[in-house]
Amino acid sequence: MRGSHTKHGRKIEESAELYIRLSNSMTELGYSTQGTLSYIDTLSNLMTINETSAISTESATNALIKAQMKAKLDGIEAMTVFNEIPSILKTLSKQINKTETEVRMMASEGK
Repeated sequence: MRGSHTKHGRKIEESAELYIRLSNSMTELGYSTQGTLSYIDTLSNLMTINETSAISTESATNALIKAQMKAKLDGIEAMTVFNEIPSILKTLSKQINKTETEVRMMASEGK
């Protein structure tokens, strides 16, 4: 599978690693395998759009796993994800009709 890439241009190995690292916490949150694959596909797409480096991907993934274990994205985990994958902050802001600054403040306050 040398040089194999997903439809988003990321290496298949990266998507497989994301699945391995996130699948347990996604199952614990009640997501099906299909839901987990959809989540990872979206996450991979966002990482591609943001041109997220391997180190940033690792940091964001670790933060997401911690957030999933708490069932809440806040504090350091939120700031890590927002900094490493900025489009998540932008998308979230639009979804809840808040500015990016307001979302950052909410996350830092644990809301």
